[in-house]
Amino acid sequence: RSAELFRWLERKRASGPTDLVGAVRAAAGSLPPSGLVVLMSDWLGGDNDAVVRLLEAAGQEVVGVQVLAPEELEPELLGAGAARLYDAETGDGPLAMSLDRSVFERYRSELGALREDLSRALTRRGGRYFAVRSDQHLSRVLLHDWRAAGFLW
Repeated sequence: RSAELFRWLERKRASGPTDLVGAVRAAAGSLPPSGLVVLMSDWLGGDNDAVVRLLEAAGQEVVGVQVLAPEELEPELLGAGAARLYDAETGDGPLAMSLDRSVFERYRSELGALREDLSRALTRRGGRYFAVRSDQHLSRVLLHDWRAAGFLW
């Protein structure tokens, strides 16, 4: 059945904003009293700590998988100079700005802090954190990388 799951996940496309807190609240009542929740998201722009707390309160072990695009991890891929940025999920924009080394450094610092906060929120409640690039093949991530990390046997 894992092949079926991989195919289903690989066909999914991101579209529109996601209210993780609302989604978890809606799902919490249908979860078994104890279990494992693997939550795949970019985890950007929400109350991640509340998401983890809600799942923990529902008796769930949480594996948070943060999926980011190569450009989110390496903003230099966008190129330097004048740019108009749009929010891919909401369509908000444009935000006109100049992309340069200082902007990239500040962005990296903010993203690093967010990733550390997410990892801490998960691990202090017994969960796990995995970072995944959106251009990685999902079956390799699950069958190779997660096995190497000791998450899957």
